[in-house]
Amino acid sequence: MRGEKLLQNASRHDSGGVEEVYDSTLGQLSEGDVSFLRTSLTKKSQIITSSITGKEQLETPDYITLMKLCFPAKRYASAIVSQTDARVLEEAFKSLRNSRTEPEDVVTRFRRLQGCPADVSWDLAAELIHFVNPDRYGLATRWVWNPERGTGALAPLLTVTHERSFTRIQLALAELNSAIGNMNRGFTGFYGLTVMCALTYAGNIIGAKDSAINSGGMEALFPDSGTLALMILGLGRLSYAHT
Repeated sequence: MRGEKLLQNASRHDSGGVEEVYDSTLGQLSEGDVSFLRTSLTKKSQIITSSITGKEQLETPDYITLMKLCFPAKRYASAIVSQTDARVLEEAFKSLRNSRTEPEDVVTRFRRLQGCPADVSWDLAAELIHFVNPDRYGLATRWVWNPERGTGALAPLLTVTHERSFTRIQLALAELNSAIGNMNRGFTGFYGLTVMCALTYAGNIIGAKDSAINSGGMEALFPDSGTLALMILGLGRLSYAHT
């Protein structure tokens, strides 16, 4: 399925409850779209998990492949590998193997990485935690929700600002996930919430772009919201990743 076919007619939301956001994003997807997205997200999870656990010692190509699957970190992958002490890099990624390691501790290890802004290392850790344990942890990247700044796709639904804490963010994501599940719609679970956020965020970016350039034909230079959502989800590189 081509990315531009995803959510062509979905409208962006300004405010409102979970049901309104769901209807304007996931509610616009066809059964084929949902199947494609579930399959793609599951494949990404399998690639990440197998890459992390498949061999005792990860090598430079493994680290780069993993980071390039994570949208916020992909441009920094080579710099992170070249500028981070090998032991620090190894400890960060190995912490994802042990289910008994608290996610906050995983985030702390990733924030020791060099070669990228500290917020990017947070996003990298958050995305890897989500895809290693997609049934247990929601996606806690800044573009999903940054409680310190009150920004991100979920900002209209999560209006309380506080210090960024992985645990507190997970509690909020779990509540939203439960609310979506109680609606008895087609695309539930943390994968559904992740896609809802990506489509919302992509719609916000497209809307800001349209406002800035004021049409005039220049909009054809930019991807549509469906294609952009796939890029944000890091699904565009799956065909090139190690399996």
